[in-house]
Amino acid sequence: MTVRQVSCGAQGTRFADEEARMAELDDDERSVSATFDLSCQELPPDQRRMFALLTVHRGPDIDVSGAAALAGTGVRQAERLLDRLCKARLIDHAGPGRYRLLDQVRVFAAEHAVLPLADREVAAGRLLDHVLGMAEAADVLLSPHRYRPDFGLPPATSGFAGLAEAKAWLAVELPNLVALCRTALVYGVYNRCWQLAYTLGGYFYLARLWDPWIETHTMAIAAARNLGDQRAEAMTLNNMGVAYVDRGERDQAAACYQRALGLFRVVGDEHGLSNCLVNLAWVRHYQGNHAVALRDMWRAVEFYRHAASAGNAAITLRGIALMQVDMGAVTYAIRHAADSLAAFRRLGMTLDAVLALNILGHAYFKVGNHTRAAACYREAIALSEQNGSRSEAARAELGLSRIATAAGRADEAAGHLARAERLHPAAGDH
Repeated sequence: MTVRQVSCGAQGTRFADEEARMAELDDDERSVSATFDLSCQELPPDQRRMFALLTVHRGPDIDVSGAAALAGTGVRQAERLLDRLCKARLIDHAGPGRYRLLDQVRVFAAEHAVLPLADREVAAGRLLDHVLGMAEAADVLLSPHRYRPDFGLPPATSGFAGLAEAKAWLAVELPNLVALCRTALVYGVYNRCWQLAYTLGGYFYLARLWDPWIETHTMAIAAARNLGDQRAEAMTLNNMGVAYVDRGERDQAAACYQRALGLFRVVGDEHGLSNCLVNLAWVRHYQGNHAVALRDMWRAVEFYRHAASAGNAAITLRGIALMQVDMGAVTYAIRHAADSLAAFRRLGMTLDAVLALNILGHAYFKVGNHTRAAACYREAIALSEQNGSRSEAARAELGLSRIATAAGRADEAAGHLARAERLHPAAGDH
C-alpha cells in the first residue's frame, strides 16, 4: 500500500510522496502498520483529530452529518476532512456521503491515534445527541402517537421529508444504531444508551427485528442500572418483554414484565404500570388464564380513557378483540376490533389500523363471512404498502389464502401463500 499526495491545509502544502521513502525501508518497516504510521504523522492536526475521533464510533460506517457531530464541526468542514483522509487511504468511501475505517486501519488507529479519554467521551456524547435526535424524528413519523419521554435533546438541525425517507434511514443506519448503544455504554453516556434503545423499539416492532431489539435493550438495562434510574429500567424491561413475546419466548417475557411491574410500582408510574399489565396479560392469555388476562386488559382500557390516552385505549381494545377471537367469543371480538379500527382511522394510526383489519378479517372468517373477511385483508395489504409492514401484509395474504382454500380455489390459495412467504419468510409460522 502506498500513500498518495494529498492537500493538507489552506496554504496548499502537500504530503511528500511516500513511495520513495517506503522503498528505502527494510522488510519489517514495510508493514501495513509502518505505512499507516507514516501517513498519520504527516496529517495536519485537524485531520489527525478527525481520524482519531472516528475510532470512537464502532459501527461499520458513518455519514457526513454524524462525523460532523462527532468532531463538533460544520458538515462542510467534516466532509473536507473526510475526503482528505480518503485520499490518504486511511478511510474509504462507503457510499454517497458515507465513510468507513478500513479494517486494518481501525486496529492501528485505536492503538496510535490516541485522544484523551475526556475528549472521546465528549465526542461520543455529541454523536449520540445527533443520532438520537434523528432516530426520534424517524420514530415520530413511524409511530406518531407513541409515548415518548422528554430526552432533553438539543434543537433538531435536520429531519425527514416523510415516512419513506425515515424508514430508509433506519434501515441503512441499523447496524450503526446498535453499535452506538454499545458506544454509549462504553463511554458512560448511559442516558443516551437506554433512550436510543427505547426510541428504536417502534422500528424493531414494525420490522420484527428481534435480535437487535433484545441486544440493544440488554445494553440499555445495564445503562439504566448504572444511572440508578428505575423508571428507565422498567420501561426498557417492558419493551424487551414485547420482543420476547413476539419471538415466542413467553417465560423470558413474563420475567421481564414481572421485574418491570415491581419497578413501576416503586416509582409510582401508573402509565407504565398499565402498559406493563397489558403486556403481561398476553402472557397469561397464552398460558390459558383468560379471565385474569381480560380483567387486566379492561382495567388498562379504563385507565387510558381516564388519562385521555386514546391511542393506548384503542390498542388495548384491539388486543381484547384478538383474545376474544382465540376464546371463541367472536361476536364480541368483531365489535371491539371494529371500534378500535375506527379509533385508529380517526387518530391516523395507520400501522395499528392494519393490525386491527387483520384481526377483524380473522374474526369474520371464523363466523363464515368470507366476503367481509376478504375485504378486511385486502385493505390491510393496501395500508401495509403505505407503512412498509411486510409482516402484516404477509398475515393478510395468509388470510386470503385460507379463504381461497375454503372455497376450493387451490391455485388462488397457493398464489396468496407464495406472496406471503415472499413478503415475510416466517409467514407460514403465523
